[in-house]
Amino acid sequence: VSTLAATLGPAGRALLEALTNTDPDRFDALMRRVDPAVRGTLDALSPCRSLDRPLGIDLYLLHGRSDAIVPWSESLKLARSVRTTGRIRLALLGG
Repeated sequence: VSTLAATLGPAGRALLEALTNTDPDRFDALMRRVDPAVRGTLDALSPCRSLDRPLGIDLYLLHGRSDAIVPWSESLKLARSVRTTGRIRLALLGG
């Protein structure tokens, strides 16, 4: 990764740092440094944006706090934004 980072410009390094970050508390701040067009593309890929009508089911989300790829805060955002006629339960696992 450090070899790749050395070849990137500032915008590429900002994106790489956000995507390789393992600290959920830093994720939002790092994403604010990412180019707005890239952030828009990533936002469009979020399941939060693809649910245009309420789900007719209970929704159970399980997420590990130590997930090194997707910060657990993303499941929290999903739980807050999804609409459902059923219940929403979010369980954060681990320490």
